[in-house]
Amino acid sequence: MIQTERNPAAVCLVNNEKLLSEEKLQQIAAEMNLSETVYIIDTCQTGFTLGDRFRIRWFTPTNEVNLCGHATVASASVLFYQLSKQSVRQNNFDSASGPLITERAHPNGITMNFPLNPPENQDEEEIANLLQLVLPKNKIHSLHYSQSTKKLLVRMSDHCTRLELESLRPDTTAMMNAEPTGKVKGVIITLKGTIDNGCVDKAGEAYDFISRYFAPWNGIPEDPVTGSAHTVSGAYWSEVLQKKSLYDVGTSIEYTYKEIEYGKCSLHVNQERCWYCKDCDSFVCLKCVSETHQQHVLIDTDQIHKEKVSQVSKLIELYKRKITSIRTIKKIGQKKYEESKKKIIERKEDLTKLLDDHSKHMLYQLEEKCKTSEIGSKSEDLSKTLDLLLNCQRSKRADLLLGTLNTFQDADVHQDQTACFPRFVMGRPLSPKLIEKFGSFREETVVYPNEEIELLLKSSHITSLQMIKRIVEISDEKFYVIDESSLYCVEIKKGEKLHIKKIVDIKAVDISFDITKTKEILIAMAKEGKIMVLKPSLKMKLFFSRSGFSPSAIHITKDDKVIVGVREEGELEVSSDEDSRRQIIVFDKNGQEENVFEYDKRGNASFQRQ
Repeated sequence: MIQTERNPAAVCLVNNEKLLSEEKLQQIAAEMNLSETVYIIDTCQTGFTLGDRFRIRWFTPTNEVNLCGHATVASASVLFYQLSKQSVRQNNFDSASGPLITERAHPNGITMNFPLNPPENQDEEEIANLLQLVLPKNKIHSLHYSQSTKKLLVRMSDHCTRLELESLRPDTTAMMNAEPTGKVKGVIITLKGTIDNGCVDKAGEAYDFISRYFAPWNGIPEDPVTGSAHTVSGAYWSEVLQKKSLYDVGTSIEYTYKEIEYGKCSLHVNQERCWYCKDCDSFVCLKCVSETHQQHVLIDTDQIHKEKVSQVSKLIELYKRKITSIRTIKKIGQKKYEESKKKIIERKEDLTKLLDDHSKHMLYQLEEKCKTSEIGSKSEDLSKTLDLLLNCQRSKRADLLLGTLNTFQDADVHQDQTACFPRFVMGRPLSPKLIEKFGSFREETVVYPNEEIELLLKSSHITSLQMIKRIVEISDEKFYVIDESSLYCVEIKKGEKLHIKKIVDIKAVDISFDITKTKEILIAMAKEGKIMVLKPSLKMKLFFSRSGFSPSAIHITKDDKVIVGVREEGELEVSSDEDSRRQIIVFDKNGQEENVFEYDKRGNASFQRQ
């Protein structure tokens, strides 16, 4: 394989053409899978080193073509600079397009003569279906057709730019379907070169024209550099510009970037590495292929480069997405941290202030009660009375003793002195301000363990259910009830029998009602270890599930917080001595976890997560 400046070609040297059938020639070209594979046939039997006349044939991966310029240059390069002696200055090729002559050019160049195939004007209607796939109508200057080469030349309007030509992405498969008659075998899209439209070389000199060539009918979606197409475009522009010497360049979306360098062979220092050996995982030159890699799998260098570039590009995109995701997660986490920190500080400040106010109020009440207490005056009165009694005792007068006893009675001394002291209840509830600010607490009457209370039976009812596990009030007359296997709605009306209606068959351990005021029912499942939401339509959706834990109780607060009690999976009734973990989890109405409190077997809090 020879790598020309922009377009590779496979060069095959054939000593005896009879040994290779037409099918074999095409099979080799298909395996090479390059735009052209060229066969140089030593018909004169003079050898490739000394001979100067050969037969030449060109094959695409699908068929034979009549002419190929860059493959001819590649063939001359092999003969002149790798095989022939310096005395050979010219090679003559017999081809399907007629005789072709290539000559050495100083220092390592090649010149060759090609035929001209001037195109004729082409009617637009005849190829309308193909044309609309190639170029928008407003960008077409003129159409031309070469009968001898079956190539269609489409000249772009002069207001178009080089970038517009390079940006074209025609659907080559659709092009083949749009022109199945065989009239067109290739499409040349060409543009007149000017400095203004960007058709310039690196030095800023304008090209006479630039072009692209598409030949899907010959198995070549796009040929980056093609001499056969220039026999048509060169003839056309020579006539239009009235010039015999033209300066042009072929362009392609595949070759608009910097050329890839594969370097010199490490074994044959004067040879360019032009193949990738899959078996050896390395780039090799033509001599390496002929000497040690004949039985190895060889891949075109450009193809393997594209594959590796594609792999690297995919990895780059993958890592970019991962880095973006991590940065996003970090940003969200930092934002949540700042928000939570701010809330904690605000709650701390508010709580400190409210508790300070509450303490000041309690101290004030304490001082007021002490000021208004009768203990001081009682103490003074008693002291005076004691002094009188002592004087009476020391006195020898019987009338004074009798009068004193009649004045002071025992009741004054033995009355309950505890009523004179203020009572301070240390377990009093917090003020409504604290309750409103820091939670959905309710002030309730505290019943102490040893205090007896009296319960009054309002009414009793007998149902047909064998067991009632949980009752949840809907209204004064309606209740939800669960037994071992079903959920019921029970209605109680005065003077009427009890009405029981089964809602759904379900095994549950607890239920709670009216989450977010939508008349949905939260159900703690007995077996699955999940909490489900039962909608009025009787459809179920998952609200909560935690691996290794089973829910045992649910409660919905007035501010739509859902409190769930869970325990490690096992039997529902567990003794207080059993080593099992229990958690209380607080959710919002959407099922988002807000707090988790975990307790050990003795009921001591082991951790809290917020």
